[in-house]
Amino acid sequence: MDASEINNMKCCKETDLNEDPKIIGNDLQMIRDWLRKQPHLKVREDDASLLIFLRSSKYSIQRAKEKLDNYYSMVTLLPEFFANRDPFAPDIQELLRVGTMVPLPNTIGDCGPRIILFAFDYDADLVPYTTLIKACLMLLDILMVEDLNTVVSGVYLLSDPAKCALNYILQFTPSYISKHVYCMETGYPLRLKGIQVENCPAAMEAAVRFLRNYLNGKISKRLHVYSADSNPNGLKKEIPLELMPIEYGGKNGSMKELGVIWKKKMESYSEWFRDGTKYKTNESLRTGMPKTTDNELGIDGSFRKLQDLNEDSVSVQNDLEKIREWLKKQPHLNVRDGQFFQSVQVSEILITDDASLLIFLRSSKYSIQRTKEKLDNYYSMITLLPEIFDDLDPFAPDIQALLNVGTMVPLPNTFGKCGPRIILCGYGYDPVLVPYTTIVKASLMIYDILMAEDLNTVAFGVYMVIDLKRFSLKYALQLTPTIVTQHLYCIETGYPLRLKGMQIENCPSALDVTVKIVKACLKGKVSNRVRTIYILIYEFYVWFLFSCMCTGRIAIFKRKLPLKCCPSSMVEQMDQLKSWEVSIQRQGALS
Repeated sequence: MDASEINNMKCCKETDLNEDPKIIGNDLQMIRDWLRKQPHLKVREDDASLLIFLRSSKYSIQRAKEKLDNYYSMVTLLPEFFANRDPFAPDIQELLRVGTMVPLPNTIGDCGPRIILFAFDYDADLVPYTTLIKACLMLLDILMVEDLNTVVSGVYLLSDPAKCALNYILQFTPSYISKHVYCMETGYPLRLKGIQVENCPAAMEAAVRFLRNYLNGKISKRLHVYSADSNPNGLKKEIPLELMPIEYGGKNGSMKELGVIWKKKMESYSEWFRDGTKYKTNESLRTGMPKTTDNELGIDGSFRKLQDLNEDSVSVQNDLEKIREWLKKQPHLNVRDGQFFQSVQVSEILITDDASLLIFLRSSKYSIQRTKEKLDNYYSMITLLPEIFDDLDPFAPDIQALLNVGTMVPLPNTFGKCGPRIILCGYGYDPVLVPYTTIVKASLMIYDILMAEDLNTVAFGVYMVIDLKRFSLKYALQLTPTIVTQHLYCIETGYPLRLKGMQIENCPSALDVTVKIVKACLKGKVSNRVRTIYILIYEFYVWFLFSCMCTGRIAIFKRKLPLKCCPSSMVEQMDQLKSWEVSIQRQGALS
């Protein structure tokens, strides 16, 4: 096989689909009739374009309608990805010049999913993460138009972050990751069949774990990560060696030559991309509730571009000016204009740009007096607790060890459309590598990021879910009154955020006293919002069995606290408990 042939795309043909032209024609007409009744939708209505959505929906007309709406809504909601899609733009040209984002010629099976290679080999300053997302989606559009394998069987992503610049990791914000995943899982009418990450460096493992939290359950299980020292010959992978590019020891095209081919291909679609800007939704014309980045993505925090806050821009500006005038009269607060995060030590300055001051104003429900108090509390906290707020370095060994475990994350969906942000704090760390002070520091760093990016957090507060399932008892020895008091002070007083509640999952009985002490230190309102779900204790189980024998409620209790959650020390009572269950079942108490 010569060099030119090995790079030719192997595609299934329309004859392989066994379509009935008459049925297809009727289906397309039904879709067009539906489109005429959708005033908010302006789409490409030619047969080829509509067939993409029908085929990717396995010929379900209802599913095709949903995918059409999702795709063109996505174009409207995410202009940062879908506006100015110019293959000749400098950042896109730099990406295409490197040529390491390419579809591979051979698919997984004759009519199987298309493999797309993403090798991170770019300058993060010339090709930022947003450009990577934009180019990736432009590539998917071309494959939708030209490749039946992509449309019918989906895509399999092959990522190689071996040369990924650390600067990219700093660009992997929850907002961008959420948007990228939304495009891949919901916006595009394609099936994501799996993701294989090759040569994953240790520094990237935390980012990959973070990504997994945003994938839906099915796709999350299809994310496979291999480190640089994985043995390619001895390890059976999802994408076999022969389907890897030549540069990886396979036979599936040459990256160097494919890069040239796909650079020309994308440039040839310049007019198609330019024409595509007119095809999208007009959400103001949608029947029913319009789609927004907030209700579609959950974590974006855009609130329909702040409409949900009902802010009067004139009043807000007047309030900000009053706050600035007050700040000038506070000699203890070192005031300086700037952005929320700067390279200087944060305790040396007080940031007074609009976005930063709005955090405090909004979290105070627009009370100027309360805003002043929160500003003073926040910056005083930073000064008073240098052991927590000095050296906030995400690349410090202890912070990296925590991030690599990846069990401290904000969750994508909130309590209601405009509700508090849920933050999961799981354990599983080595107390020597990640002491409790590091956990405190990292949790507050996440608070700062959410304050800067997430309006749900600012306007509606946070709800903490703490999972102690893998909590090491060595941490209990580190929970001194001083560090516990400092942590609670930061959460309740120092930060301008409302703690809406705290749920402690899988709490060992050995920590019961510790939890009660912490609860006693909390303010009355917050203390009443702490919910503790204990690992099943024998006495509780017996009591519930006895009290529920005649009520039938034991079935509800069992779902919350199943028998298998009993501590190992209670194994000897298992047989007795099971016999009691059988006895109760015979009496009809269990449903």
